[in-house]
Amino acid sequence: MALPDLLEALRQHAAEQRADALAGADAEARRIGAESRAALEQRRTEYVGRVRREEEGAARRARSRAEAEATESVLTARDRLLDRVAAALAEYVGRAIGDPDYLVLLPDQIRGGLDRLPFGPVVVRARPELLGIVRDVVRGRSDIVVEAAPELGAGFSASAPESGVEVDGTLEAMLALSWARVAVSVLRDAGP
Repeated sequence: MALPDLLEALRQHAAEQRADALAGADAEARRIGAESRAALEQRRTEYVGRVRREEEGAARRARSRAEAEATESVLTARDRLLDRVAAALAEYVGRAIGDPDYLVLLPDQIRGGLDRLPFGPVVVRARPELLGIVRDVVRGRSDIVVEAAPELGAGFSASAPESGVEVDGTLEAMLALSWARVAVSVLRDAGP
């Protein structure tokens, strides 16, 4: 083979090797690019998922805080309403001794309280301004002693000292016993 042919064959062989190397490098570059794009897409997907989960978590926390604040606001409003009702009832209890509607009911309350006590000596206590009503109710009963008790609220107290049984018939005591029902009724009527 002549030198020019040999040189030509070497050039051609070098060109083929260069073309093969370029093709291999190009294929490797495409493979690396594809892997990089896949890795980037995977990282982007993970990042978007993490951001979405964080946003959803933040939204849930914000919703929970808003619900808690709304609940607290409703409970605070209900407490204020019950405080106003309790204040109005306390004011009424303070004035009840002079209220003709209450004074009409008092004899039946005294009789009901006495019915709950065992037979035997009984002491009935009431504010001085209510003693006339108490005495009218117990008239003719020698087993009952009536005493003035200026410290009592509206109503009476009755006790059977021998048995230790006592009936607190004051409006304050009755209100305390029925406060839960009153509160439920007020809140039910007030709405949600």
